Amino acid sequence: MELSTTILLISMDVIAATYVTTLDAIQLATALSMLEKPVFVCSDQKLLGLARDRGLSTLDPGGR
Repeated sequence: MELSTTILLISMDVIAATYVTTLDAIQLATALSMLEKPVFVCSDQKLLGLARDRGLSTLDPGGR
């Protein structure tokens, strides 16, 4: 996906709500901006929690 103004605005909202790195916020914002919501896959428990809090289905490939 192309980095868009929408993704940047959503990522700023994520950063304003909680401490998260810029790249993680952009990754989460990209998933949130998609019309068909994807399963958010990562091993970072904090990021998975943020994704769940924002309504995304999540998957930890490490199985935690």
